[in-house]
Amino acid sequence: MKRCGRRLHALRILLVVALPAAAPGAMAAAPGWQRPVRYTRTTQPAYNADYCPAAGKLAVTVSRDGGADILIFRDAPSSLTPGRDAAPHSARDRWPRFSLDGKRMLFVSHRQDPAGDIWLKTTARWPLKARLRRLTDQVTSDDQPCWHPDGRRIFYASAKALGERYELYEMQLGGEVRPLTTSGGQMPSCSPDGRFLAFVREDKRGGSNICALRLADGKVAELTAGPEIDLCPCWDADGKRILFARREFDTDDSGRLDRKDASSIFAVDFSEGVFSGDGAPAPRQLTSYATSETFPRPLADGFLFTMRTGAENADVFRLPAGGEMPPLGGPSAFLKFARSVERRQEGAHHRVLAWRNALWAARRAGQAPAAVVWLQLGRAYLQLGCSARARAAFQSAVDGYPSSDLQTGLARLELLALERKALSRQDEAGWQKHLESARGLEEQFRALAAGAGLNVAAGARLETGRSLLESGGYAEALAAFEAVPLEYPQQAGACARALLGLADVYRVLNEPSALRETYLRLLEDYPGQSSYGLEAARGVIATIVRPGAKLGDKLAGLRRLVEEHSSLSLLPALAQNLIGDLFYGESDYAAALKEYQRTIERFPAERRQVAAARLAIGHIRLEQGNYARAVEALGGAQDVPDALKEKVRSALARALLLKGEREIQLGDPGVALNTYRSLAEVGRRVAAQRGIVECYARLGRVEEVIRECRERLHMDPQVTLTQYKLALAYSYFGPSDWAGPGGPRARRIKIDREA
Repeated sequence: MKRCGRRLHALRILLVVALPAAAPGAMAAAPGWQRPVRYTRTTQPAYNADYCPAAGKLAVTVSRDGGADILIFRDAPSSLTPGRDAAPHSARDRWPRFSLDGKRMLFVSHRQDPAGDIWLKTTARWPLKARLRRLTDQVTSDDQPCWHPDGRRIFYASAKALGERYELYEMQLGGEVRPLTTSGGQMPSCSPDGRFLAFVREDKRGGSNICALRLADGKVAELTAGPEIDLCPCWDADGKRILFARREFDTDDSGRLDRKDASSIFAVDFSEGVFSGDGAPAPRQLTSYATSETFPRPLADGFLFTMRTGAENADVFRLPAGGEMPPLGGPSAFLKFARSVERRQEGAHHRVLAWRNALWAARRAGQAPAAVVWLQLGRAYLQLGCSARARAAFQSAVDGYPSSDLQTGLARLELLALERKALSRQDEAGWQKHLESARGLEEQFRALAAGAGLNVAAGARLETGRSLLESGGYAEALAAFEAVPLEYPQQAGACARALLGLADVYRVLNEPSALRETYLRLLEDYPGQSSYGLEAARGVIATIVRPGAKLGDKLAGLRRLVEEHSSLSLLPALAQNLIGDLFYGESDYAAALKEYQRTIERFPAERRQVAAARLAIGHIRLEQGNYARAVEALGGAQDVPDALKEKVRSALARALLLKGEREIQLGDPGVALNTYRSLAEVGRRVAAQRGIVECYARLGRVEEVIRECRERLHMDPQVTLTQYKLALAYSYFGPSDWAGPGGPRARRIKIDREA
């Protein structure tokens, strides 16, 4: 077959193939979470999509050139054709909504009215101008249309002017219009049976709620209530639940909740009983706030679309109907999964998702959620900086369970810590009451004479010491912290935290010798408490490596520390790595490499420090352009702690990618092929497949790739990465290869279907 230099046909295919994608950190790496599949990959931000299963069409609003256009993708989403502009015009077109049969499409256009009008396009044929019809032409802002299932009526939101309140209206396509709301309404969505509307209503607090309107009598019921911003409602295919997006966390740290914050997809069950005062059940969270999801749209096959916003772009993604959560059975299965997420120490957003679903599953089954659900949910909230939500969760654990329960005791400790942080130094009565509560909790759980109870009792003593420290009772704080190792010697974690508390007191009293000795005592007495030990080791080093000191003095102090405390392992390993960091900061790469290598050789038991040393060596080798040595250093990192695993994996992937590119440039595709295969194992699967196909092409064996991909797709035609690889392989052939039985056009159609 003949090669084609320009590969134009390849560009057409590669723009539309569904790529497996998830931004780093967007999904938890551990197995169990459902991975989203990217359906569109546009060069401009995309938003507000609609999909018609009957016609196999996807419409997406794309921002470009200061405006917005609607692109229509045809056929099954797993093999989309390139998007075509639905109604070309220089003005903004947005908010597409297909009729059930897909032959007509509503959209909002600003082509004849800057405020916006509702337009109708017949999509069965493509002579565009003859198929467009303007439905609203008033001097109003008309927006957010949706269809009634009968295809003869539409619903939309309209305001007298931009910035004013929107109300909902119903329009017969013949022209009759009637108002549906008088207290506000936006984003209507009609139920599959045509009897109800779901819509958004803003509240006086600045949030918005999801409401339902019964079309027969105009009665409205509120389905969600709270300070959150709920938006983009859409009925599920069976009409039993309503999907919507919710913003509830200040993810951009602006100090307020607004449209710039990330949103997540939720679902609330619906029944007509809400109009009789039954009340809607609590909604279920389907996706985490690690990414931002909006505009959920159900599919006919039990999946749903969402618009996922990244750092620079937004595209359509496909998810199972249950969202990111794996398919689980009863409440016990949800609880087990949440515990596994907690053990893996995943991000706070995914922990919130897991524990909220455990809470939802218990309530749905009519059971009281376990106290641990409230406790862990509160701790996840704390990690996100949501102290009010955390306090409510801890209080739920306290109110709903016996006071002697371990989880209840831990929740009471968390509440005491929150109370302490809210007290001012001058509030003597408040501090006295707080200390009495902490001492009472200690006595209650100490009387249980059990390991679990002693854990709470020791925590209460720590809270007493911390409260005394912050209220200025330094001598009493020292006594409280010193008592923990004496009275609760089996609670190693509490004892280590008590020594850190002692160190804080000595720091306030400006006693550097006692401060250093306390840190060393922690390292010697509690070597198994690695997280507290790391804090202590850093504290010791901080007493030696002071800001503004000369490089020689810093190096001398660190080398002395390595030799004098070699038996402590963690402290000298950290100091040894810091020596390497100092040389690296001075661009003395040879000396830095030597010091990092000493960490690896002298302290092999310190997994975290060894991994950090290998990571540093890998970065230096990358800067030097020695990609093979970088791969050697990073690939040798075994048993990497979770805290560094992603950094090592990312650096190794970069090293392998650069190494493969260098090997291809040097004309050695056979070696590069093995490099790219290693890259695929690390996780950069798309980049790896690009390299693998290029290597086979340079070896003159691209037909093997096509044959392999065809065999795999015959076994499972939905594997998007294989589709991408096949399309890429086809791109290395020219038009002469497309000619065959039926002519060039038939051959091209066949290639498109396969790719």
